[in-house]
Amino acid sequence: MKLTKLLLSSALLSSTLFAGGDIVPVEPVIDETPVINEWNYSGALYFWAAGMSGKTADDGDFDIPFSDILENLDMAFMGTLSAQKERWGMHADIIYFDVGSTLDDSRLIDDFSLKSWVISPTVSYELVNDEQFNLHALAGARYFYMKPILKLENGSSRETSGNVWDGIVGLKGTYDFNEKWFMPFQADIGAGDTDVTWQAFAGIGYKYENFDLIVGYRHLEWNFDDNAPGGKVFNDFNIDGPMFGAKFRF
Repeated sequence: MKLTKLLLSSALLSSTLFAGGDIVPVEPVIDETPVINEWNYSGALYFWAAGMSGKTADDGDFDIPFSDILENLDMAFMGTLSAQKERWGMHADIIYFDVGSTLDDSRLIDDFSLKSWVISPTVSYELVNDEQFNLHALAGARYFYMKPILKLENGSSRETSGNVWDGIVGLKGTYDFNEKWFMPFQADIGAGDTDVTWQAFAGIGYKYENFDLIVGYRHLEWNFDDNAPGGKVFNDFNIDGPMFGAKFRF
């Protein structure tokens, strides 16, 4: 064994001498594989040119176009926040509006006002991710706070305030037409304090270096249980219309 070690040492010394006498240090091998498990964040601000429609608890139809809402809009905020790590994501969609309107063409309601928050926190899991298409399953909740006041033609009024929570499940994703143009979409449905709530969205987007521009159409709806907050004022309440905004990547 000692003889073997001596021969190996001699061979190493000889190779060093023939190389010019300089011992060349061996550089350590560093794995430069990129780390892909970091969190990626994004946020969006958007404008929803939505109208409101539905049925009152007395089965009276109402339909408030966006032009009336915009004319009587006191305050509005609409945005989203997202965090993505590998296949998992966390998201929050936030809407606030304070609006009132005089309804000239309603057969039941003279005046309408509504203050409301709609907050939808969800968790998503990526099911499909290829060169053009990605698809995520999502689950979470939808919180709806409302303070509606309806003044009826007969001189009476209906007023309530409260909040409802619904669990929701759905799908979201994008389809890339090319490196710049893409189609985002989302659909979900749920129930809880209301009989059912659901929404659907589809649009067209264009990618810039650090942000995307998106235009599309969104429908959001609740069908109220008679005993739930809001059920004494509405049977159905819908918000729908075109929307556009910008999504920023951090």
